This record gives sequence, structure tokens and C-alpha cells, in this order.
Amino acid sequence: MAQNPESFSVSTALPVDSYDPQLLDQAKQAVYRKVIERAWEDGQFTRDEQQTARWIAERLDLPEGEFAAIELDLAKQQFAAALGRAMSDGALDADDERRLQKISDTIGMPMATFAGVFFQAEGEKFLRGMFLEAVADNHLLTEEWATLLSTANKLGISHHEFLQAIRHQTHEFVEHVIVDAKADGEISAHEEETMVWLLQQLEMPSDFCQYAVSEMARLKSRVQSTQALETMTIPHELRARIWRKYNGRCAACSAGDYLEMVRIIPKSMGGGDDESNIQLLCRRCLGQTHA
Repeated sequence: MAQNPESFSVSTALPVDSYDPQLLDQAKQAVYRKVIERAWEDGQFTRDEQQTARWIAERLDLPEGEFAAIELDLAKQQFAAALGRAMSDGALDADDERRLQKISDTIGMPMATFAGVFFQAEGEKFLRGMFLEAVADNHLLTEEWATLLSTANKLGISHHEFLQAIRHQTHEFVEHVIVDAKADGEISAHEEETMVWLLQQLEMPSDFCQYAVSEMARLKSRVQSTQALETMTIPHELRARIWRKYNGRCAACSAGDYLEMVRIIPKSMGGGDDESNIQLLCRRCLGQTHA
């Protein structure tokens, strides 16, 4: 090929009876794959490299469908690696976006189309990580939510698909917010407005929305009660440790909803605010405990 670049062709270079056609096809594909892998070694597949690769494909007598499939497969690998690097810091910045777009350009696709068709699973994993990072402080700012929606759009993931991808995480987050409010012993108008906004933005199932709203109402009615004084007003730092200790699950049955933080030994009987004296229980198990 190097000696006769213009006239070389595999079909004319080899005697007809000197090879197995199937093995030759495999060899041609392996050679072309090696060419593309070398081109990607510096993290890019430039226009000049693409032109050279196509010339080699012609010399190898590779059908367009075969060399295009090889280029697509290797572009997918590069895209996955680039997306993985973006995942490592939990954000899709301008450099990440340009890198992903360059890779998409090599196969003539917009980044969103390429990501949506071939990398939805990885994109969803990335967004789940971003969501968990955003709510690590048990709050979700409107700016953080806007960034999440924008990133999903750039990755070719629809609004509905995004919400489905983070459904479990959003359920757990809202439950944590409710438990935290109940353990805090008060609910402000701002917190109530924020909860309504969350339920609307996250498009939670109607039964869960009703549960969340009823819990807020129940909290408001309990604030001045003896029960409120007993089960609430748990220090914030301690609430965070208890939530992590039980992984947002009931200590008795592992349920993930209708949760309360309660003292094993009541305050009225000398129970203190230490981690060993507080449990996370669902309403069902709490009822059985006090039955």
C-alpha cells in the first residue's frame, strides 16, 4: 500500500486462490480498526485523519457499512470515556461539552442525538450523580435544578426520561426533607412553599404528593403538642447522622416512606439526644412500638 498508494487494492494484490474470503474480511476489518484506534490515541479524530482513514478503507475494499460501523463503535468508546471523565467531577462544563461535541462530529451527529441514542444509560447515571450532589445538603436550589435540566437536554435525554431516571433519588430526597422538617419541630411558610415547588418540579406520583402535603399539614398541627416536643427538636447534625446510619430506611422493616425520627427512651424518662437513643421508624412500626 505504501509503495503503490494510488493503485493498491487488496482484491488485486492477492491471488484469488491464496486466501479464505471470510478470513480476509476479518483481516481487513481488524486492520481498519487498528488504524482508527491509532487515530484516536490523542483523544481526537481530525478531518485529515478521517480522510486518510477513508482512503485506507478504499484500498482495503471495505464496504461503507463495515468501515462506518467500526468508526461508530470506536467513537462510542471515546464518548463513553469522555462522559466518564465528566462524571468524575459531577458536572458537565464547557470543556466537557466541547470534547463530547467533537467526538459526535466525527460521525456527523449532534451531541444530543449521539448521547440520546447510544449513551442513555451512562447519561442517566451521570444525571443521578449530579442530582445527589445537588441535594447533598438536603436542599435543591432553583439554579441547581435548571442546571440539571439543561445537562439532560444536552445529553439528549428528555424531561420525562430524566425524571424517570432520578425517580428513586427524588423520592428519597423528598422523604428526607419531610423527616427533617418533622424532627426540626417546625415548618415555615418558605419550607412549605419549597416543598410544593419540589413536588411540582419532580412530578411525583399523586399518592406520594398527597402523602407529602398531608405530612406538612400534620406537622403544623403537631408543633405545639406534647408529642411534638417529645419526637421533634432533634439537633440538625444528629438528624443527618441518623439518616445516614439507617440509609433513609425504617430500622424495623426497611420501609422508605412515612418515616419518623423517635427517641427510644423518651425525654420525659431521661432519654437524651445521642445517636444510640434515636431511631428512624416508619409510621406503621412506630404505631406497633407504642401500641
